[in-house]
Amino acid sequence: MTGPHRHSIPNRFVFVWTGARFPYHCRLAIESALLADPDAQILVATFGDRPDGNADFEAVRQYRRVTVEDVDLEDCFAGLDAPPQAWRALLEAIPRGAASARSDLVRYGLLHRRGGVYLDLDVLVLKDLRPLLHHAAFLGEERVWKVNEARVEGQLRPWMLIPTLAYGVAYALRWVDARLLGGHRLTEPLARVLDPAWSTPKLNNAVIGAAPGNPFLRRVLADALRADPAIRYSLGPTLVERAFRANPGDVVRLPKETFFTQPPSYSFRFFHGAPPPLPDAARLIHYVSSNHAGLLGGLDADAVADPGRTALFYRLARRIAREAEDLPRKP
Repeated sequence: MTGPHRHSIPNRFVFVWTGARFPYHCRLAIESALLADPDAQILVATFGDRPDGNADFEAVRQYRRVTVEDVDLEDCFAGLDAPPQAWRALLEAIPRGAASARSDLVRYGLLHRRGGVYLDLDVLVLKDLRPLLHHAAFLGEERVWKVNEARVEGQLRPWMLIPTLAYGVAYALRWVDARLLGGHRLTEPLARVLDPAWSTPKLNNAVIGAAPGNPFLRRVLADALRADPAIRYSLGPTLVERAFRANPGDVVRLPKETFFTQPPSYSFRFFHGAPPPLPDAARLIHYVSSNHAGLLGGLDADAVADPGRTALFYRLARRIAREAEDLPRKP
């Protein structure tokens, strides 16, 4: 095959899950993908504990285009240069409570093996992603605290002081605006002046599109074997950012407006105050569920349906829940 589509990404969404619980917001993520693309197939890949019997998990399994499949780890990492025992050793070296790090490895392996668009389960898809499938691979940017990578590695350096102070003041301004002033962005002009001092663009691995056998993912997986799994994010955003910097070929870096998020510590703006304006280019939102475990752990259909909840997440989730009622189900 010749031409621009010879490396096309399959029209498949891939979600990865482990654990006996399956919160309602995860169901919304899958429903949003089904609604945004009426032709896409959905693979929910599970490993470890599986939430069989959970009402929301069982509801997802009933959708006609959804397949739930246990991950075969031998097959997941097949066709790579390292032997199976290297992957087993890396998975065993990951701290017991770091399920997200295991998920990082599984998503890279599945995409390299099969191709598709991986999505975290704390996204709401707003627009069709098919216009992106002609790329060999793609990831999106987010803005993060400049100090964060060095901080999680245990570094403490004088240069960290100014970004930390700027971050603290900007965070306080936006927290006051969202929680006390109704989220009308009254403090935004001043906070925005501080943003260049504390933030920098980095790749995020919450959304990854790739054709099968993509060389970028192959490099990411090779680098994973040299990473320290005890360091937070070493198998996640830090890994894909370093792999991109070393060789940016075979992957497209999309601007932060495409897979829209707030800087991770600002994700409260999705749940409190007036909705932040969505960029025209936004194809989904990523709301960082790890920052809102208490809120999202108790979320259910009744809470989403409450018209008194007017923040952006609830407005989008209400529409998705309503439209999902008409999604085709298996006989």
